[in-house]
Amino acid sequence: LEFNKIAYHPSCPPHIVDLGTKMSNLNRMYMCKAFYNQVQWVDDDLVRACKQPVLVMHGRDDKLTPLEEPIGARKLASMLQKGQLEVVEEASHQMMMEKPEECARLVDAFIQKLK
Repeated sequence: LEFNKIAYHPSCPPHIVDLGTKMSNLNRMYMCKAFYNQVQWVDDDLVRACKQPVLVMHGRDDKLTPLEEPIGARKLASMLQKGQLEVVEEASHQMMMEKPEECARLVDAFIQKLK
């Protein structure tokens, strides 16, 4: 699948890609449609008004959602009053499947700083 070429890092183990494909194939798109029908997109002012600490995680090689400007994760983190950007190396859009231990470590470290 073309999607897999951009959703997963080239070094991602094939069994992880296969698992993601099987999970995606179970989705008949009604879940995506329901999600997008209910989404209320926020504007920049609402993002800037957020006062809570927010961890923004991004796969370095994500080709579906950008890391850099003009609309990427780096911009989102910088707009947040207490935003923290963590970039997961050798990971793409499916970083939590590709690098679960690294993602868990980053989330745990973020939570520990909040204590």
